[in-house]
Amino acid sequence: MTQLHFTINQEEIQNLINESVDNKIAKSILTKVFNELMEK
Repeated sequence: MTQLHFTINQEEIQNLINESVDNKIAKSILTKVFNELMEK
């Protein structure tokens, strides 16, 4: 199985979520999932 390693800039990802998602519920879910992933 191939592994992929990359660096995520938390601020850039959060900005993308905020700018790209119009639905408040979807934005909230994506933000929560992203924050949980960053904690891991």
